[in-house]
Amino acid sequence: MRGNSKTKTQSSLTAMNYFNMKVACLCEKNSWGTLIQEQCSRMGIDDVKLLYKGLDSLDPENSYDLIILDENIDVNRSGSEVIDGLLASGIIKSTTGVILVCDESNNHVQDYDSPLMLLDFLSTPFSEKDVTGRVMSMAKAIILFKPTLTFIGNGKLSFAYKALNTIPKDNISIDVIEKFLKLKINLTFETGKFNQVVSICSKPTVKGKSWSLWPNLKAHYELGDWDACSKLLSEESFIALPPGSMKLFWQLRILLQQQKFEDAIELINTYPSSSMPASMVRLVFLILSFAQRFDDAQEFIERKIRLAKPNSLLFAQLTMSLCSVYIYDYLSSPSNDKDKILDKLEERLSRFSKKHIAKRFSVEIAVINVYLLIIKAGSKPDLLSNAKNRLDELSKSNDSPVITCRIAYAWYLLGEHKKAFDAMVYVDTEFNDMPLNIERLILGLVHTQIFYAMYHPEKKFDAYHRIGDKHVEQKKYKLACKSYVRALLLEDQEHVKEKLYKAMADAELPYLSGYQLSSD
Repeated sequence: MRGNSKTKTQSSLTAMNYFNMKVACLCEKNSWGTLIQEQCSRMGIDDVKLLYKGLDSLDPENSYDLIILDENIDVNRSGSEVIDGLLASGIIKSTTGVILVCDESNNHVQDYDSPLMLLDFLSTPFSEKDVTGRVMSMAKAIILFKPTLTFIGNGKLSFAYKALNTIPKDNISIDVIEKFLKLKINLTFETGKFNQVVSICSKPTVKGKSWSLWPNLKAHYELGDWDACSKLLSEESFIALPPGSMKLFWQLRILLQQQKFEDAIELINTYPSSSMPASMVRLVFLILSFAQRFDDAQEFIERKIRLAKPNSLLFAQLTMSLCSVYIYDYLSSPSNDKDKILDKLEERLSRFSKKHIAKRFSVEIAVINVYLLIIKAGSKPDLLSNAKNRLDELSKSNDSPVITCRIAYAWYLLGEHKKAFDAMVYVDTEFNDMPLNIERLILGLVHTQIFYAMYHPEKKFDAYHRIGDKHVEQKKYKLACKSYVRALLLEDQEHVKEKLYKAMADAELPYLSGYQLSSD
């Protein structure tokens, strides 16, 4: 009897918490917002704000418990990309639940990796039952997992993991079990228990679920098991997924990790060219450049530029990409026609700088001009000093990790190796925080490209070792672990291994890439 009484009391308290929830609906006027507001009111949730002024309507000070978001709220980004941006900017907290209203929720579920947040999807058109079920399930999860999510927001993942696993099984009802499993799997991954992730994802109740594919693949990737990754990518459960950025991301990531550039290009060529976004075009372009196929790269992007409107954002992005590859071609190509490369670059840059859209790319243009100044300066002190001053100013005004990579290499060319190194450490941190999408692959390629140019094979071990030390200094222990592992793959040095184990302990990672902390 006492047990039943306690359960009833908990249920009553939980129900009261539902009523106190703060909900925001970001939608268009006369759309589904009013309907959701009415349904929430019938459920006892009265604090529902309808926000019609887009993302600017969201004030982080309001601390909404649940945000219901139209996937078309930003014409330039998908709903999933909007969520990533809101999380990165701190407008959405770790304890905030999100329901994305979209045309086809199934595609989003299979094409979005949301490791440590509560996310659900609602397909339009929807019924009263659909709204009630989604909102009630999310409300339960927000309350039940709040201690776990709070620890996540504070960066205490080991505490979050423990808090999640101390929730009584009787409290995990059927409508939140999937959310529980997703959090459990992803927290297991984030705490470095990659083998355990693989084990959980192999269980009959989880295996083959679309939302379990990503952490399973990531775990095999972190374990360096390329055969297992390739096998997963060839399984029916993965092949059956609809085309999407997440599926393409992992296919490309595995191929690029193994430097199978031709296979990566072949895969991209199967992507519908009519719907190829600018980020995809830039990625193809970079892959061709990284494979030293400069003529193909320039022909590809020239074709895309011709199809774009002269003052469009796409035209500008592609033109900047082309100018960057001219620089890369000049600096890395053994060609005897280097003067022709510079002539092409300066002619292209001059024409573009006269366009109205060029104002939005002033930093990119300035970086290219610094490279031109370095190339032409030779050993003239006054010109080199001018280049350094310009780079100092650009470093302060730039917020793009890709551009920071290019600034880093410019510092390297000027002999400012410490500034180049510090910039690369910053990019390493930014890369780690990026969502899994095409932009991350682009940054990964550019970062690798610049890293290889700055650090020849005999210097890579020392570079990784020093990057690890820098991350430790900044208390970014998980990143330090990854850098030390990269160093140890090149040279098995005991003093670096000791640093790795110390960083693993500080990061609360008992396992990492074949290394295991002692249980003593």
